[in-house]
Amino acid sequence: MDISVIWIPETSAGERLIEIRKPLAAHAGASPGYYPHLTLGVYYDVPFEPLNAYTRKFAMRIHQFSVRYTKLVQLTPAILALEVENKGAVQSYYAEYHKEFEEYADEWTHKGEGKYLPHSTLLYLEKPEDRNHLADADTGFEPFDAKIVKVQLSRFYEEGRYEILSSYDLDE
Repeated sequence: MDISVIWIPETSAGERLIEIRKPLAAHAGASPGYYPHLTLGVYYDVPFEPLNAYTRKFAMRIHQFSVRYTKLVQLTPAILALEVENKGAVQSYYAEYHKEFEEYADEWTHKGEGKYLPHSTLLYLEKPEDRNHLADADTGFEPFDAKIVKVQLSRFYEEGRYEILSSYDLDE
């Protein structure tokens, strides 16, 4: 099973991400299945139960933390995201979590690849020409801080649907 490990921001930050996304989606075409999150890891063909137990224990040891959303970035020609500063708790929790299951991690979140860029994906562009319209979108984006309050395991399906497999609240 392919599983994403995601951080979930507090409700107000999730709503802000949705508002930033709206004008972009209107200009480039909305991709279905949007769910405000910050990617911690993506794992291919990983056994669910051991990863879930590992994630539950990890969540019990850590606390809520703040992140700083800094800028809009185009990760690939088809993916537009908001970048998060890779320092402090984001960096240390990434390093701690990625001590296990690395043989299943994708190239973008695998610790050994060095490509990890903390981000919240806003849009998957279905057609390359969709990105030509993004310059017209006024998101009103300004850097902001957000609190991360949960860690979840999820599964994303090609048709844009996602499923939350498990969810763990972080202590304050």
